[in-house]
Formats: sequence, structure tokens, C-alpha cells
Amino acid sequence: MNHDACRVLRVITRLNIGGPANEIRPLCRLASDHGFQTVLAAGNADTNEGDLFDSMEVPGGGKVRIRGLGRSPGVWTEMKAIASLRGLIRDFRPHVVHTHTSKAGALGRLVARVLRVPVICHTFHGHVLEGYFSPLVSATLVRTESLLARLTDVVFVLGPRNRADLIRLGIGRRVEMIPPGFDLKRLRALGQERAPDCRKHLGVPDGSPVLLALGRLASVKGIDVLLEALERLKCQDVRPHLLVVGDGPRRSSLEALADDLGLQTRVRFLGWKADIREVLGAADLLVLPSRNEGYPHAVIEAMAAGIPVIASAVGEVPELVEDGATGFLVPPDDPDALASRIRSVVSDPDILNALGKAATGILSRCHREEDMVARTCAMYRGLLAEKEREMEA
Repeated sequence: MNHDACRVLRVITRLNIGGPANEIRPLCRLASDHGFQTVLAAGNADTNEGDLFDSMEVPGGGKVRIRGLGRSPGVWTEMKAIASLRGLIRDFRPHVVHTHTSKAGALGRLVARVLRVPVICHTFHGHVLEGYFSPLVSATLVRTESLLARLTDVVFVLGPRNRADLIRLGIGRRVEMIPPGFDLKRLRALGQERAPDCRKHLGVPDGSPVLLALGRLASVKGIDVLLEALERLKCQDVRPHLLVVGDGPRRSSLEALADDLGLQTRVRFLGWKADIREVLGAADLLVLPSRNEGYPHAVIEAMAAGIPVIASAVGEVPELVEDGATGFLVPPDDPDALASRIRSVVSDPDILNALGKAATGILSRCHREEDMVARTCAMYRGLLAEKEREMEA
């Protein structure tokens, strides 16, 4: 096998704005530097999610839309996706199929195994296997992922908690941890470009603490919990404003909830923003009230800009936020605890400043995107070499 001309098919359900799309971006852009030709296959994002398909750079390869590989389930749509993936794999003849996110992971791995692709990998960008759906649905998902893992040479995870969870659940014969890589130059610039007039541009009054929430507006992100926490602060001496950056299926219901709670003048829903420097420049505190999380990029970006974080202690968040040093962790689904912590932080400028200064230390713990790509490509080469030895034995 000629390892100087290895082909990788990267399959993801959709390239909506969020962690998985950001995490595969450097893999698509830089894999050619390591001798891998990449083709990126993705379904369509929902209209309110933002779609990063057109902005993805894939040097030396290309991008393919896969019909039926969107988020919506359905036998007919999935049959179309399977047919499209079969045709793509037969034409491209990849040495490696690497899948990302649940639906692409299931369909992509099944088709790749049937067509005898040499190496099959899958990345868990966080998971929904426990505490997300009903016990019956969760058990079904665990069983399904356990079966799919038997078709998979390596399961990749982003952090140690996710790895421990998969091992405990018996998912994956081989689980490797490769943390996401970041453009550290860009992150450092976030902290240098905070401008004093950002609040004026966003219509936030001077002197008011400003909270920021970033992400897809879905139930898992817990923005309703944050709104309920703000309602509990209405009669307190601290009355923060909230900027919500993002969109999604729950936007209308969240806007209605803000109105019902009497928060119309203190909450602004800004939709997606391609450039978040202005909202980071206006914010005192990032709040991440998620019910479940993977490896949240919003936390990295905020801390790099010197903005402390209050977040639910879920997923890999405790690996990023040092409780009491760079921010605070609270239980998920607990608006009282969240309100209390917000009040204690924003009412004391000294605490806020100390947390913000400490938060920039996240840069020393971030992995360069070049290193992440190098480690992933080295894993591909090792797996291909193993397969070659097996064939020769």
C-alpha cells in the first residue's frame, strides 16, 4: 500500500455551527501536509443552525453533499444516504473512513465495513448515551454503539471523561484520546482585541454586568435554566444583562420564556455571529448552563479572551474550568445554584478581575491544531501498517 497517497473519507452528519464542525476543520485543511488526500462528506444542516459546508477548506480533495444525511431521521432519507455513501466510497476508494457524530457514524461505518474499507475510525464529540434520553432509549443507544464499535478499528474521544465513560459502557475495543486542536494565534488575538465600545454597539447600558451565552439553542444547552436564574435575580441588587448568541429549534420558545419571566429589557437574542470578538468584548462572564456537553469551544474562546466562566459540571467542562480559579462549576438544571453563583461573581469586581486574569492560562493547556492533525494522521498510518502486516501474515 502506497502510504504517500493515502485517501481519507471524512463523514459527518451535518456541518452546523458548533464543536464537531470546528474540530474537523483543521483535519480537512491540514491533512494534505501529511500525505493524505481528504474528501469531506456531509448532509445538510437545519435552516436555523448555520451551515459551515461552504467555508470548509479541503486542499487536494473535495466536498460532497450526502442526501439524507441530515439530522432528521427516516427510513427513506437514510436509504438515500446509504446509497450516496456506497457510490462515493466505490468512486473514491478510501484507505480510511473516519466518521463523526451519531448518524454519520452509524451509516458511514456500516457501509465502509460492507465495502471492506481497510481502516474505519469514529470520533465521539461528547455523547448522549446517559442522562439525555429515557432509560430505554439510552440503553438502546449504548447497545447500538457497542455493536458499531465492533466494526471500528479505533474510537477517538476528545477528553479523559468521555474515554472513561466509553470504557465503562463497553464501547470500543480500542479507545484513543486526541484532544481538539486550536489556532492559538487566533485565540491570543481574542484577548487583545476587546474594545471598550463593544457594549455601545450592542446596546448594552454602561455599568451593567453582561453575561454571554454561546451555542445552538436546543434543550441540551440549558438556556431556559439560565433565564430562570436571571428571573431570580430581578429583585436583587445585581441585575445583569444577557447576550444570547446562537440559533436553533428552541429560539422561539426561549424568547417567549424571557418575555413570560419579565426579562424583555435584559435579554437580547442576537442569532449567529460569524465574528464573536464584539460580543466577547462586551461580556464580563460566559455562562454555559448545559445539561450535557462534549468539549465546548465557547469555554476555550471566552477564557482565552480573559472572560471567566460559570458552567454546569458536565462532560469535559471540569477539565477546562478550574472551579474557584478560572470560573465556577454548578450542578446542571439548578437555576437557584446558578443564580447564586452569578450574583456572587458579578457583584464583586475584584473576584471577576482575578478570575478573568487566571482564565487566560487556558492557552497554555490548549493543543495546537497542527499537533492534533499530526497525531491523527500518525494514527491512520499506524493502523494501515497493522492491516498490511495482517494481510502478509
